[in-house]
Amino acid sequence: MYEQNEAVLGIIAYKEPGHIVHFFVDTAVQKQGIGRKLWNYVAAELQENITLIRVNSSCYAQPIYQKIGFKTVSELIEAHGLRFVMMQKNRTAQNKTAPEGAV
Repeated sequence: MYEQNEAVLGIIAYKEPGHIVHFFVDTAVQKQGIGRKLWNYVAAELQENITLIRVNSSCYAQPIYQKIGFKTVSELIEAHGLRFVMMQKNRTAQNKTAPEGAV
C-alpha cells in the first residue's frame, strides 16, 4: 500500500506463488511513479524461485502490465460479470523489477 498524508494512493496485492490479485493507483496521482514503486516492492518480495507471475488484467490495465513485461496469454474472457485477459511475466535475473519509466 502506498500512503501519503493518511490517504491511500495505491495498492498492490498478490497471493503465492505469484499471482497479482489487485494493483490500483488513484487516478489523481497516476503517472507519478507510484505504480512503479509498488511493482518493484512486490517483485523484490516474491521468492527467488518464482519464475512466472500471473494476473487477470482488466482491458484498461493491459497496456500498463505490458509496459512492465507481461505478455497476454488469452483472448478476452467474460466471467461472473468481469471482463479480463490472462497475462503472465517470465522472471529472469535481468527483469526482476520494472524498467525506468514503466507504470
